[in-house]
Amino acid sequence: MAEVRSGSFRTNGYSDPGYTDHYVFSWTLVSQSIVDNTSTISWSVTGAGGTNSAYWTYVQEKYVTVNGVTQTNATKVETHNGTVAFSGTTTIKHSNNGKGSFSASCGGAFYYYGSYNSKGSGSWDLPTIPRATMPIFSILHILTTAMKT
Repeated sequence: MAEVRSGSFRTNGYSDPGYTDHYVFSWTLVSQSIVDNTSTISWSVTGAGGTNSAYWTYVQEKYVTVNGVTQTNATKVETHNGTVAFSGTTTIKHSNNGKGSFSASCGGAFYYYGSYNSKGSGSWDLPTIPRATMPIFSILHILTTAMKT
């Protein structure tokens, strides 16, 4: 996968003929920390698929999982185009070589109880966080030693 700073996926549409209701998961890279070797992303799960902003559908159970952490909500809500079901920020730890990635999934029970009939998922590679290398430490050591003499 290519390294990216934002991304999205959509869940499959509710299957009843004539209905295209679904969720869109989207995320954006907010910051990266060289010191902590982490990336922070902001993300949201938004209702979509209706013909206009007044169009709505009921969604009962819903979930989102970002980087292994799951949130759920079983409250029946009237979902319009653009209605945010979940949102948040997540900090992702990178590996020792500075590479980082994460995955996400979400879904909902559109017009239905007890089963998710609209689901989707995605995964992304984040920009690599630069790591200090031995030659830089060696040069710094030489310069520090030279300044002391």
